[in-house]
Amino acid sequence: MPQPKKIPHDVPDEVKLVLAHLRPVPEALAQERERLLTELTTRQESSTEALQQLQHQVAAVLVSLRPGTPFQARLASELSSALDSYLKHPGAVIPPPGIIGDCMNHVRSYLEAIGMSPLLAVVDEIPDPLPAHSGEEDRQEHELQMQHKFGSIRG
Repeated sequence: MPQPKKIPHDVPDEVKLVLAHLRPVPEALAQERERLLTELTTRQESSTEALQQLQHQVAAVLVSLRPGTPFQARLASELSSALDSYLKHPGAVIPPPGIIGDCMNHVRSYLEAIGMSPLLAVVDEIPDPLPAHSGEEDRQEHELQMQHKFGSIRG
């Protein structure tokens, strides 16, 4: 049975409690992760620069799912930034190539398999961001709805 990842000492106790009860990753998911990483690497050479950056960040997320890999909180924001950059790039294929969706589905399957389904339920409730061309009134309304639903996340 694989050993759980070491939990950093500065993680809140509530998070430690959740992490301590995670299930091991099924071997089939580990094999799928490696297959997806190989496919991402193969495709990078023939991809545009914007897509290469997105593929690199997706690969970093998949690598972080390997046993023994330290937790890297920055990966979520880096992936989000890479996706935003890709979507804003002129000539970007929308939606991104299927391998990106396959990788995101793998992450979801991984989280479900280890027992993080409650987290996914919360993530599914988060509304899509407003388009960049939205007016100030729309942004304020969206912000109020988010605060009402999830509470303020600002200190």
